[in-house]
Amino acid sequence: MSSSDERAPARYGLFLFILSLFFLSGASGLVYQVIWIRLLTRIFGSTTFALSALLAAFMAGLGLGAALAARYLPQIRHPLRWFGALEIGVGLYALMLNVALPAGEGLFLGLLGQLGLSMYSESLVKVVLSFVVLLPPTTLMGASLPLLVQQTVHRKSAVGLRTGTLYAINTLGAAGGCFAAGFYTIPAWGMESTTQVAAAFNAFVGLAAITASFFVKPAEAEPEGAKASGVDGESQSAWRWAVAAFTISGFAAIGLEVIWTRLFTFVLTGYTYSFTAMLTVFLLGISVGSVALASRADRTKDPEGLLGKLQIAIGLSALLFTPILVLADDAKIYLLYALGYDWIGHTLGKFLVALVVLAVPTFLFGAQFPVVSRIATEEAQSAGRRVGALYAMNIVGSIAGALATGYVLIPLIGSQWSFRLLTGSMIAMGVALVMKRSKLPPLRRRTVAAVTAGLTAAVVLLTPADLSWRIHNGWITSGEHLAHYEEGATATVMVAKKDDGSNSRILINGSSASNSSEYGLSVNRVQGSIPFLFEMMPRKVFAACFGTGITFGTLSQFEVENIDAVDISAEVIRAAGQFKSDNYDVVNDPRTTLHIDDGRNFLLKSREKYDVITMEPMPPALAGVSDMYTKEFYDLCRAHMTPTGLMSQWVPLYYLTLDDVKMLYRTFAESFPHAMVFFYQFDTFLVGSQEPLKLSPKSFRERLVSERLVHDLERLHLGATEQMFSTYLMGREAMLAFAGDVPIITDDRPLVEFTGPKAVDMSTTAMNYLTVTAHAEPVAPLLEGSVSDEVLAAIQEAFVAQVQKWENARTADAWRRSMVSRLNP
Repeated sequence: MSSSDERAPARYGLFLFILSLFFLSGASGLVYQVIWIRLLTRIFGSTTFALSALLAAFMAGLGLGAALAARYLPQIRHPLRWFGALEIGVGLYALMLNVALPAGEGLFLGLLGQLGLSMYSESLVKVVLSFVVLLPPTTLMGASLPLLVQQTVHRKSAVGLRTGTLYAINTLGAAGGCFAAGFYTIPAWGMESTTQVAAAFNAFVGLAAITASFFVKPAEAEPEGAKASGVDGESQSAWRWAVAAFTISGFAAIGLEVIWTRLFTFVLTGYTYSFTAMLTVFLLGISVGSVALASRADRTKDPEGLLGKLQIAIGLSALLFTPILVLADDAKIYLLYALGYDWIGHTLGKFLVALVVLAVPTFLFGAQFPVVSRIATEEAQSAGRRVGALYAMNIVGSIAGALATGYVLIPLIGSQWSFRLLTGSMIAMGVALVMKRSKLPPLRRRTVAAVTAGLTAAVVLLTPADLSWRIHNGWITSGEHLAHYEEGATATVMVAKKDDGSNSRILINGSSASNSSEYGLSVNRVQGSIPFLFEMMPRKVFAACFGTGITFGTLSQFEVENIDAVDISAEVIRAAGQFKSDNYDVVNDPRTTLHIDDGRNFLLKSREKYDVITMEPMPPALAGVSDMYTKEFYDLCRAHMTPTGLMSQWVPLYYLTLDDVKMLYRTFAESFPHAMVFFYQFDTFLVGSQEPLKLSPKSFRERLVSERLVHDLERLHLGATEQMFSTYLMGREAMLAFAGDVPIITDDRPLVEFTGPKAVDMSTTAMNYLTVTAHAEPVAPLLEGSVSDEVLAAIQEAFVAQVQKWENARTADAWRRSMVSRLNP
């Protein structure tokens, strides 16, 4: 039978039909990965360890599925039918998880808290449960590729074409699912509805595949001449080399993805759209590379040599293109001039930067798959088994690469040397493959190896040293110096200090967290003092998101008994010493108990009740931060408050649209029966309680016993009681009136994470400020006890002075007059 039979109309039509199904399968699979990791991080925490465990469990299931399929394929006569059944199983499991995970969140973590396990024992339990939850569906997913390879590959001469095309189309579907979920379906429909749509895709794919399988003959390879009675030594050697090369490729690919993700976070900001753009480009590159080399893999006479050249090219291209990120900050300015300084322009800029850096290396990574499949396959009837086994080993390498890079390499030798080690491993493997197949004399082999090594060394030496450090150092402004820099497993933390000591600022993963300027100090002092403005005296405090520690330090200057201080990053805590004079060395205060944990996860495990829960997270528009601004999170906090306890939540008026601010206010107000807003300049603080809130100037004066704090407040013009109480802005009814009928932020629809990044510059700040302060209410009705007219007048005067000082210069005088009149009841 001629090779043209491979393209016979009926068989080719079936192949196209299978490709369309595999595209939808890839799309739904990536959607599940995004959603399941989001859901499970709320249970297991968003620490690096928890995320790594979840990713390892997901990939382990894919590898296990591929290995099982490879093991049992000889017994399967209808692989397309099995593929359909597995797709239906994935969809049903996804629907079940949709219900089970939210319901089991509190139950599991409450039980975990009661067991009182050590950090390591708790981590082990989470790892085990990650595998228990994710192995079943991902095992079903992982079996798909070997099954379809077995169904569609009928001749050895088409192994590269068929396997490469299958892999490319599935990866293209994954890119489409990534883009759709990240840019549209999750913010528009929510995670539950998005899961239901993905499950519908699975059901359609499964039913279509099962139906088609009844019209397709059992999968079997066509005869290609006499079969060898056994596997010769050369074939076994080729198989071992293919396994080694593809395992190392998996290790390097995921390790490089970890480093690229960090570097892109610094340059493109840690918005969800940045991660979506990077991952979409990553997957597209792999897809295009796989289909581009699919046909050539079958034609080449030296597939091992070709694989070696591809691996060398991967290492060299990564070394050449990644340093472009150092120039990306400057390049973004020119891109925005060309594309428009709005959200669409920013988003297109992110895709272009990702494309320039990642296109070539990811193309080459994808190009390996059809080539390595060709090397490993001895005959058509073993294609599915060999591809399944190869895929499984690639995933083993990927798991090892993710864990080793995040936990060992970056903390020990930094991202730069980790990057060089990973690219070097690819080049070394590639050279070994080329040398193995080369027919050159030994001397010339050594010459080729030496030239390759020299070229690699030249590229390494000519590229900028320590990209992460150079990117951070580029943010140092005139009159500043880099006082602290640490790359760790959880975060990269930088502290920049003014040469004259007037200000220090901390950046966490490239995003500004806080600073010790007059403005930064004032905001933190106000937030730390707000819990003590009320009649009730707080004794037990929970404070999350450490930053500079200035808010935590302010809390410590009152007569509290205990502060449970929680931050997800040990690197942030280690930077606290740079702010010791401003945070009063709160880390070493005997009343402070430090916990390196996810704040939400900590509360879910805790059985404690607090008088105060205060939150100062990163800006809510950053990826993952919205989990601390949802209705479910506030319900959790309320459950951990004493009957008279209160919660304080920071909400900025910058880097958010007006609707974002409204959503944040409404969500908070709907979560607490009693609520109010305080503000200082462009930062607001939402306070909620289960009992009516009464402000007490007298109690606050009596509680200011720390001379250091009194001195620091006076230096910031906040020392007088009326100045502190002038930060009151509005009560719960005014919050709801301001918010109107905007949606509430929920775990299912974390809207602000997707809408916040659209306020790409400070142009929204003035509008937010004017609109919020237009709802200002007098503070007098909320003051406990008798307060003199002089004090009320002073509070009002201080309020108006703050508004007039910071309102937009273009604001009409009529607005100011109406503001003053509303505050004169």
